[in-house]
Amino acid sequence: MTRKRGRDSESQVRPKERFAVFERDNFQCQYCGRRVPDVTLEVDHIIPVAEGGKGSTDNLITACFDCNHGKGAKVLRNSPHCDDRIATADDLAERQLQLDAYLNAQRHKEHAINVQVRYLQEYWLEHSGWSRSPEMNSLRIFLKSFTLEEIVEVMDYCIAKRMSDHRYFYKILHNKRREEATDGTQTCN
Repeated sequence: MTRKRGRDSESQVRPKERFAVFERDNFQCQYCGRRVPDVTLEVDHIIPVAEGGKGSTDNLITACFDCNHGKGAKVLRNSPHCDDRIATADDLAERQLQLDAYLNAQRHKEHAINVQVRYLQEYWLEHSGWSRSPEMNSLRIFLKSFTLEEIVEVMDYCIAKRMSDHRYFYKILHNKRREEATDGTQTCN
């Protein structure tokens, strides 16, 4: 007789993942300890899908048919394996929140840099009267070493000296960066 599994598509686990969980758990029910061939194994969601649990392997545990169907959509916490997995799932959820916050901060930082680069390019074009501004990637690199004001100061110098070739502008900033690096590494005797 074939058992029907009344699961929605969200709680389905692909066979490859299911067998990876079985292997990880040594083909043993993590609730009662019974093994194949004495029982039929299934993959159980530690945090049930009904409570927001995901289908990732860190939220999956090997359970026998009786343990899995006897518990329903409840979290069983009487197994040390389950407690470890719940802690791992909680840790992963916290890591995901932190990663999302970090990526959001990086997007804001990237946006701020893009605004500064556009400002510098427009400043160069407006004040120099030349048709080409310094390259975006070069300006991004220089913004890592210099403030916006320092770069504008070098632009003003180049514009005043009618140095329309960007190579002069780049060379001045490269030399300035090298001088600052050398000054920072010298020691007093």
